[in-house]
Amino acid sequence: MATPFGETMVRRFLDPQRVLRLAVADFGPVFAASIEHARRWELPFDAETRALMEPGLAAMALHTATRLADESGGVTLNLLAPPTNLFLSGDTGAGTVTGRIFTDDVETAATGRMFVQSFRPDTGVVQTVLDVYGRDVLAMFEDYYARSLQQPARFVHLDADRYGVIQALPDGGRERVLGLDAAEARALFDGPMQLLVEQVFRFRCGCSPAKIARALGEMFAARADDLFAGDPGVEAFCPRCGARWWIDRATFDAAAATS
Repeated sequence: MATPFGETMVRRFLDPQRVLRLAVADFGPVFAASIEHARRWELPFDAETRALMEPGLAAMALHTATRLADESGGVTLNLLAPPTNLFLSGDTGAGTVTGRIFTDDVETAATGRMFVQSFRPDTGVVQTVLDVYGRDVLAMFEDYYARSLQQPARFVHLDADRYGVIQALPDGGRERVLGLDAAEARALFDGPMQLLVEQVFRFRCGCSPAKIARALGEMFAARADDLFAGDPGVEAFCPRCGARWWIDRATFDAAAATS
């Protein structure tokens, strides 16, 4: 059976010594869907943005696949030279990942920054901010694991569109991950492993006119006339994926009334 457009299977494993957890997938279908999404909505997607977006989507999906089932999250990479914002988001329960790149009018600090947000219903939003350097997205995710999660991990580009992550488990996993060189890390994915679980991940944001209207209602409830300026509706961009939605005044008013 052919894989549906934009979907891939993320597989999670234990190594034979049971001190490492691995996850791996071929993200070609996800990358193809992101290219089609950028074409449809006329978003920037040249070779430079693709070199950031593809490892970013892979790392975000692999990270999300190993989190708790009720967790969702987002990552913003604010990068220098040239100034770029890469937004990534994922939802573990829904099995979704999406991303967007900004290259115009991007403000930066003295160093690059990585903003990581995670949300669970019982804990709310947790945010971490790290200084980052260069434009190696996989290395930035590794830095987040080491400095924020206190759990070393290796994010690996295996070949073509196939990416994997190696995460440390207690009782020897930390030393094992820290001792891996690049060749050893790649070789683990071709060796014997115990399959734990498989989960479909798809390139999907989940935005809709109703969700965008609610967001506008929260921001402009007291300034609706300024927002619409006499027009019957406004075109609004999804901040996560860049899709454009037409929001008419009636939809906005209904959303604002419940905000």
